[in-house]
Amino acid sequence: MKQARALVDAGIRAAEEKGYLVTVTVVDASGNFMWAGRMDGTKFVAPDIARGKAFAAAAFRQSTGGLEEKANPKPVFYAGVQIIHDGRMAIGQGGLPVWMGDELVGGIGVSGAAPHEDEEVAAAALEAEGFSFPAADVAMRSALGHSR
Repeated sequence: MKQARALVDAGIRAAEEKGYLVTVTVVDASGNFMWAGRMDGTKFVAPDIARGKAFAAAAFRQSTGGLEEKANPKPVFYAGVQIIHDGRMAIGQGGLPVWMGDELVGGIGVSGAAPHEDEEVAAAALEAEGFSFPAADVAMRSALGHSR
């Protein structure tokens, strides 16, 4: 995905504007690492968590906040999925799928701030770079004050 670095840079800018310290990671549609940026002072665990959120958003083609809600009543299933994927997934708010129209092209994950702030940064990066939000993420986008 050519826009991986631009997405990371847009996420870092959004976090700076809000005073958050985060890591932003982008993976392709198969969950392969593409690009990451870590702000000075970010928690040392943030890069791994951000990558896990990006991986999960791409794998499940949905926001990781929505995935977290689905995982709560099925902990055994999602623990199994974690094991199968060698613990590469982080199921918690802050990851969004990256869509070009109807095509999934990757995932973006953010970690370091509060979970809703991580998701806010991911959404701001997508918006800044002109990526669309799928219907499943319209509620999240509306909650952030954006129109479709």
